[in-house]
Amino acid sequence: MNQSEQCHQISNCEGLYVDGFAAFKAKTKDPRCSFILSHYHADHYTGLPKNNAYKGPALIHCTPVTAALLREVHGVSTNFIVEHPYGITWTHEYCKANQFLNPNAVSYPTVVTEITFYDANHCPGAAIILTRLPASDGVCHLHTGDMRYHEKFLEYPLLKDAVLHRKIDRVYLDTTYGHPKHNFPPQQSSINLIASKVKEFLKPIIPEICTDPTSVQSVATVVSSDPSLGEYKTLVLLSCYSIGKEKVLWAAATQSNQMIYVNDAKFKKLQCITGHKNIDISSGLLNLCTQDLTKSDLHVISMGTAGKMFPYFIPNFEGCAKYAKECNRGYTRVVAFIPTGWADSKYNKKHSVSKKDVTIFSEKQVSSVINVEIQLVAYSEHSSFRELRSFVEFLKPKRVIPTVFSNDNDAIAVEKRFKDVVDSYGAKVAFLNSMGQKRKSACSSQIMEEGKKKMAKACCAKTKQKLTEGNIDHSDHLELSSKKLGSSIVVDDSKIATLVSMGFDAPTCRKSLLKNFGDINRSIEWLLRNGDKSTHVSNKGSRTKSVTTITNFFSRKNT
Repeated sequence: MNQSEQCHQISNCEGLYVDGFAAFKAKTKDPRCSFILSHYHADHYTGLPKNNAYKGPALIHCTPVTAALLREVHGVSTNFIVEHPYGITWTHEYCKANQFLNPNAVSYPTVVTEITFYDANHCPGAAIILTRLPASDGVCHLHTGDMRYHEKFLEYPLLKDAVLHRKIDRVYLDTTYGHPKHNFPPQQSSINLIASKVKEFLKPIIPEICTDPTSVQSVATVVSSDPSLGEYKTLVLLSCYSIGKEKVLWAAATQSNQMIYVNDAKFKKLQCITGHKNIDISSGLLNLCTQDLTKSDLHVISMGTAGKMFPYFIPNFEGCAKYAKECNRGYTRVVAFIPTGWADSKYNKKHSVSKKDVTIFSEKQVSSVINVEIQLVAYSEHSSFRELRSFVEFLKPKRVIPTVFSNDNDAIAVEKRFKDVVDSYGAKVAFLNSMGQKRKSACSSQIMEEGKKKMAKACCAKTKQKLTEGNIDHSDHLELSSKKLGSSIVVDDSKIATLVSMGFDAPTCRKSLLKNFGDINRSIEWLLRNGDKSTHVSNKGSRTKSVTTITNFFSRKNT
């Protein structure tokens, strides 16, 4: 996740920060603020001190599983953690004046934000975060944290209702794979592939045809008749994050009928996720784990142990062989799986299976050869590009804000890839409405009324007579009136040229400016609202040009 402030502060939700412990470190000392931790992965809790060093007083809000990890693994005091189950709405209230510094500040406005967590289908405890602003006509924003899109998202009640009523404004989107080239298979397909291969590699050395497995003579007879049986004693390694990919572990263990060896740190984390709703295997998985490496040939290793993925796959044959040797169980073959979405790149697909014989020397300089095989499998707990587009198309937000990008130009490029599935018209109207609100605060309605009166008085008697006789239309009347006020100020050539460049014809642009007293923003709003009725498109395709140009105009105004 990028540490840019725009990724961690939700629009108009004052004092509310998502995974923003580094970007908004100073705000953790403000008791009015609330910090949401979407899930327990390092790039999201960056900046959150460990071992009871977090002193707040801002509270940390998260799901029960993430709360357990914060307490038991990260060492955050329970006093600063607030748990919220999936689907239960809670409220963040932010007083614009610090009542802790000023006791009389209770009379100041309070911004209220309603927040609901839903399962992100990522790692245990991960949440997508729906925020609603009751004071802004129920406008909603969605922050996805990290997620793997799933069809069940479409049935989340409050999210479904917000989409139905077109209330989704901004989506802060996990764009880890925000490029069209990332199009890996469904998650379950990859899980089944890994599990079936693990089962194949961990076939018992003693075949089922041995009627008496305890008989050494029986075993010896079978092996001598088929030298391939018992050729290798195989160790299978599954690469995992500290939290995540539990579905792979469960399928591999159950299908191969193996216990899973995990180290103490991993076992402690698995204890924290017991009872996680999304993974109905969580408690069962814990029962399949052992901390005794002599009881399993299926081991969990950390991501990176079997090889690096950046800038392209670089296998670590020696590291895998050394691990097998240190187990001291006579392994002659190691097969390591790396489940990752990055496996679907062109280069990594070509090198998805890599093999090498590694010679290992003991302290007594006795050598042994271990056959190492490392396999990449396109499994990810982040959404593919196609899945991201499907989700955004369902949400129809007014804007997509990427949360994973390399630089500002990359962020702009990623956002553009979703332009055709966002509610661009709604975004324009929302922008114009916000401009209108700013004008209201800067200029009272009384001033506007006075302007209208001045224009009415400027009409000469002759013009009034022509208007009564029907020899002049309403737009001419306005134009003559504007001349009396100084039309060069109300309607000048530069304003007309700006509107004409958006695809509207000059007479309609002049009319719009006259109607709106030369205010170009109100004129654009009028043209958008009445364009189909009043605008004569000068040439084929200019309507498309109009939309593009208006969008660019809005971008400049925002800048």
